[in-house]
Amino acid sequence: MEQVFVQVAQQAVEKIDRTRAVAGQVFVGLLHHKPEIPHIPHKDQLRTIFSNEALKELHWLAGERTFPLFVQLFDFPDFVYQLVLGFSVSVGGITENTVKASAGALRDFLVKHESDEQFMLRLMRTVGRIFANLKEQPRLCLSLLRFLEFLLCDPVIVACMQSHLYGAALQFPDPLRSKAALYLTQGLRHKYPIIRKTTATKLFECILVYDIVDPDVSAELSDLLSETV
Repeated sequence: MEQVFVQVAQQAVEKIDRTRAVAGQVFVGLLHHKPEIPHIPHKDQLRTIFSNEALKELHWLAGERTFPLFVQLFDFPDFVYQLVLGFSVSVGGITENTVKASAGALRDFLVKHESDEQFMLRLMRTVGRIFANLKEQPRLCLSLLRFLEFLLCDPVIVACMQSHLYGAALQFPDPLRSKAALYLTQGLRHKYPIIRKTTATKLFECILVYDIVDPDVSAELSDLLSETV
């Protein structure tokens, strides 16, 4: 039953709208079935994600509504392999609405987990395993390559990760510290709110940890950073 459940989750994040809709409804039907179905992994956590409130008036054909729910399954190692397969054909596909919805949900999830090295390593290793397993299927490999390009080149993901890199560089003396500070201040003016917020959070942490600001202005600067959106 566990493998069936995980396979259904994969179908719920693939590129065909009707397939996703049917798979999503089957997924929540199995999850909330009475009497309970045994051997469903992480049942309690999944019921929190797919709560009755979250499912209320959910339009299953709307990828911008369903992808943000299913992308949270990346938190559970049991689902990662199948989710990468599913997201690779939706993010790496050619249907604009599906690409936009799936990439947006995945981007938001990855930005929230950017400092989780174990998760990132697990994700990239899974992509590598799938490449090895599907090397004789060029059609799927093309979608995987587009998916990998997204992971490595998406400007929001890259910018947020760079904030952590330059934040760590603040602990070193000039000229490295000055260059890192210049990049971080540019990040505070970025057009994407998530990048401004991530940069502000990282800079706030660095001020507390590295003692790089005059104590007279530290409190005021911390207040400004905490208000950055």
